[in-house]
Amino acid sequence: MNPSRYYDPLEPVPGRWVRPGRVRSATLAGDHAELVVEVDPLVGEALEVTIDRGCDGTAEGSSGRCRATVRLSVRNPGSVAFTRVSWGLAADEALYGLGERFDEPNARGRRHAMQLEMADTSSGLNEVHVPVPWVVSTRGYAVLVEETRPAGFDLGAADPATASATFAGATDLVFHVVTAADPWVLAGGITALAGRPRVPPGWAFGPQLWRNELDDGAELLADAAAIRAHDLPVSVLWIDNPWQTAYNDFTFNPLQFPGAPAMIAQLHDAGYKVLVWSTPYLDSSDDSAVRAGMNPDTGGLYEEARERGFFARNVAGEPWEYPWTSGKLGASIDFTNPEASAWWSETARRATRLGIDGFKLDYGELLVSIVGSRLGVRFADGTTEAETHARYSILYHRAYRAALEADRPDGFIIGRGSTLGGQAEVDCIWPGDLDNDLSYAGEPNDEGEAAVGGLPAAVHALQSLAVSGFPTFGSDTGGYRGGAPASEVLVRWAAHTAWTPVMQVGGAGNSHNPWDTALYPEDWVLPEMRRSMKLHQRLFPYLYAAVCAAAHDPGPPSVMPIGLVWPDDAAAVADDCAYLLGRDVLVAPGCRGEDPRRVHLPRGTWVDWWSGDVRSGPVDFDAPNPRDAAPAFLRAGAIVPLLAAEVDTLVPTTEATTVYAWASRAPLTLRVVPPAAGTEARWRGAGHPDTVGRCPDDGSGLTEVRVAWDGDCLVFDVASADPALRLELDWQAASAAAPSAVPGFTEAPAVEDVLGGTCAACWFREETTGKLFATPVPARICR
Repeated sequence: MNPSRYYDPLEPVPGRWVRPGRVRSATLAGDHAELVVEVDPLVGEALEVTIDRGCDGTAEGSSGRCRATVRLSVRNPGSVAFTRVSWGLAADEALYGLGERFDEPNARGRRHAMQLEMADTSSGLNEVHVPVPWVVSTRGYAVLVEETRPAGFDLGAADPATASATFAGATDLVFHVVTAADPWVLAGGITALAGRPRVPPGWAFGPQLWRNELDDGAELLADAAAIRAHDLPVSVLWIDNPWQTAYNDFTFNPLQFPGAPAMIAQLHDAGYKVLVWSTPYLDSSDDSAVRAGMNPDTGGLYEEARERGFFARNVAGEPWEYPWTSGKLGASIDFTNPEASAWWSETARRATRLGIDGFKLDYGELLVSIVGSRLGVRFADGTTEAETHARYSILYHRAYRAALEADRPDGFIIGRGSTLGGQAEVDCIWPGDLDNDLSYAGEPNDEGEAAVGGLPAAVHALQSLAVSGFPTFGSDTGGYRGGAPASEVLVRWAAHTAWTPVMQVGGAGNSHNPWDTALYPEDWVLPEMRRSMKLHQRLFPYLYAAVCAAAHDPGPPSVMPIGLVWPDDAAAVADDCAYLLGRDVLVAPGCRGEDPRRVHLPRGTWVDWWSGDVRSGPVDFDAPNPRDAAPAFLRAGAIVPLLAAEVDTLVPTTEATTVYAWASRAPLTLRVVPPAAGTEARWRGAGHPDTVGRCPDDGSGLTEVRVAWDGDCLVFDVASADPALRLELDWQAASAAAPSAVPGFTEAPAVEDVLGGTCAACWFREETTGKLFATPVPARICR
């Protein structure tokens, strides 16, 4: 095989496949086995196999999990181009995972590359930004292959009864097979193998807003003021590209952002955290024409990095330069060199020392080929692009993390690329440049090209990433590719991102600012965007707890495809745009914008989030899907803590008119659906003793909620530092009649008295829905 050529693991290659032969020897000792297996002499002398097996329980003790680790090593390897691991598939088996994927969450019948490649799509790429070689089956097993070299998974595409994983040049391979009856425990098993994901700082769960390009600092401050004036709850502002005197010199352009330190301090006082955009390149090109105030060079950074050997190099030993964007030629920092990484971290501190709270880290994925040829990239640790193509993003993010740890320890990184193990370095993934529409990935666009995908791709990526060890995701609300979205696309997309761990509003075009009537002239855009953004802000304690839970072993994913939770429900498996957010909320955005939206609810009792209607599943029905209210349903036993609707920010502020989340005038609400008789519902917050060390306290003071039936009485046990905690109880799921008693409480004349705090120890039942409101939370409510 030609070493300068790239051979795709999913395409036919020269040579022939050979299978291992008979077992020469076997040694068994308890849960450990060692085998020596015959192989073709072209492969090597022999195949050495070790197998280790073990089982454990979960934190709740309700379900077991077992794991077998298999290590393959060719003794004295010969000519091995690819190694393939295959296994059989059942006819009714669905498969999930493989990292970020824009096609449907169920990967059965598809092929997926584990590296970024050129492709016949509207972007020119296959859009593999976060590959994770982890497959979760509805048959109670999962497979992880610990390998970062180019690979491809065929999950029943070539042969419907067979799955395979093919890796380039691998003569040593490690893979794990995990088994568990509980799909939450099974999917969360990746945490024990790949490491705990980072939990973002609490403020990052508030809505984030950005423009594709800012005219200047005055425009940024005007946006900050407009956000508050329009009653939009935003905690984070991004400063996207360009903002520097040269790409990645971390120095604010003085013509664009005069007085940058004072501007950042003003934004902090107003209750905002501030992020800036960055990439891992230093340009050799003259970029001064991009914007007034930008220099023709990097101020000596490029020259210093070249002189000190801090760039990845090509086969000639020169800095490997990459045309990372139109007209720009940048050399990639070699983060495998610890000295280069430390130097880059120190350079990035030019921004963090000014008060910058985090980074939007663009690019960082390496192509493995261009038109069939290898790139010939050489790194300081002896690897090439073949081994480091995905791992590069982890090292890239780690360098920025070091800068934040030095100056902003509660900093936040949102990145586009990562891979297995990268969840420990990046706080959140955003999917890059999705289409600004409702298209599915791969379907022809108006130009006849395969679409990257719009809103459906965002919904799919959220699910596939969450079951691949990345619990925190936030797509550009409204998409990016194609410019500013149509008003309906923007609002419908926000109705989805309200129900995701991170909600960030921004993208291409002048802005996605909902008050911009030049772009969004309809009078419904601003109020409907406000509704979704407020919902997301209110969900903070629930979202934070879901991500926190995913950050331990066995950590249940923050989001689960409903087909993985109910694998015996064919309609659940078939619905690619419905997912569980945490364990208690089923969200079913209409990916095509259909209204009504045909919804399938699996078995159990469900309460409509918006109307309070109660349904028993499994059931199919047409649910209203207005632009600003994606269909959402609560399970029996759901406990969802909510911030007060008047909260403006999750960041402390000195402005008297801006409501900080933990201000005394902003009490929390518990939205509760009664559990089934004989069962207990429980919610644990970040402050609970069992979660200490897993993630920082969320600041709410709410540590645990238990709800259970005692005869005909619903009993509440709440551990909270907030004495004014409110209750919103979906009583209609337990009884069609008003409660017979709420001991120690009086019935209020109107719901406004309860919610407005004008009565003490009072309750009110809403006749139209059957809901019950109370303040504070009663000890018991009886039928």
